[in-house]
Amino acid sequence: MNGWNQEQVTEMESDKYSESQMELRQQCIMLLQKYLEQHQREVYEFSNDWIAKGNNDTTCLEEDFLKYVNDIEKWRELASIKH
Repeated sequence: MNGWNQEQVTEMESDKYSESQMELRQQCIMLLQKYLEQHQREVYEFSNDWIAKGNNDTTCLEEDFLKYVNDIEKWRELASIKH
């Protein structure tokens, strides 16, 4: 047995993992590549969220990513002040 149950396999085969969405995710990561060194986790999370929100292209991708990173940095700053 490989450890995968039918529900997990079905989820992986869903539209969430369609070929077009995987290609779009790759495009997102490639366009945000210059940010990978400093914001690797954020690039991957943002790319996944971008697709999950129903975006079908990379219009405004970089602009929205920079807003996303800015918001995260503000939250981290607030969290460090409270601790």
